[in-house]
Amino acid sequence: MFLKSFFPFLACLIATTTSNAVGIGPEEDEKQGQMRIVNGTKAEIGRYNYFARDENGNCGGFLVAPNMVLTAAQCDYNGMYKKGKKVVVGSYNMNDKEGTGPDFIEIKETIRHPKFDDYNLDNDYMLLVLTKNSSFQPAIIPENDDFLEPGDLVYAIGTGQTSYLGPYRPKSLLEVGLNTIENDECDKLYEGEGDMTKNMLCTFTPFKDACIGDAGGPLIKRGVNAENDVVVGITSWGIGCATEFPGVYARVSRKYDWIKTNVEKNGSKLVLPSLSPSETPIKSSTKKGKKKAKNVTKNGKKRRKKEKKVGKLSTIPNI
Repeated sequence: MFLKSFFPFLACLIATTTSNAVGIGPEEDEKQGQMRIVNGTKAEIGRYNYFARDENGNCGGFLVAPNMVLTAAQCDYNGMYKKGKKVVVGSYNMNDKEGTGPDFIEIKETIRHPKFDDYNLDNDYMLLVLTKNSSFQPAIIPENDDFLEPGDLVYAIGTGQTSYLGPYRPKSLLEVGLNTIENDECDKLYEGEGDMTKNMLCTFTPFKDACIGDAGGPLIKRGVNAENDVVVGITSWGIGCATEFPGVYARVSRKYDWIKTNVEKNGSKLVLPSLSPSETPIKSSTKKGKKKAKNVTKNGKKRRKKEKKVGKLSTIPNI
């Protein structure tokens, strides 16, 4: 599902990278972006109608308003999402065509976060303004994510590769259950070289992950039904797929105000939770506080030679 980093000898296959299963080259210390789901299962049709992707399935996204899709800023590379191209919403199969159920809607404008850093993939957020409203219900995004606890079960979805080494991409939308970890623990697992910031959120689950082609897709705290799902992250980067390194996501709550402002500027509104606290994750938290993410800088770090963390989308052709 999610995009993650590749080994150096796969670099020749990679043209662009997205998140959590990004293409890795031989150089050192650049984040990767593109990922696909590893050890996931086929998503239930109708469960994730807010899921969005580009027509070739190289980048994901999700509806946050009827005419707005939230995705990763790295998906702006090589024109995967650009004005005039189409976004596919509500698709569960790469063979879906216009007129068969999913929405195929042209992009009117792209709004990349002004502080996006293509070196360390900080502020990996981008909004797509569509030329018309989608027929599907947008997802809820949280103003804060204090309801998340370390070890919480969240779900990543996507159409990316199902293994780090293989070029194979599934035809169907996949999902995988993952567990959240604190940012300081995430940074330890990256041995201080992950450049973790407060804008990032990590998961770590043995043998499960996002992989190449999953960047931009949602990381979901599920409600009792799709209308009450809360999207807490955007698939962003990682080293390898389902390795000893965590998957890293852009933390949605950190840019809630920026998202809300731009949605309203384009004549729409965010979706608000409508059910009881027991049915909607965002309203059920009793947590008083949580550790803040450790803001790690590059200065004074000891660098190791290892797989490159590519900051551009990597694309492997469908087979």
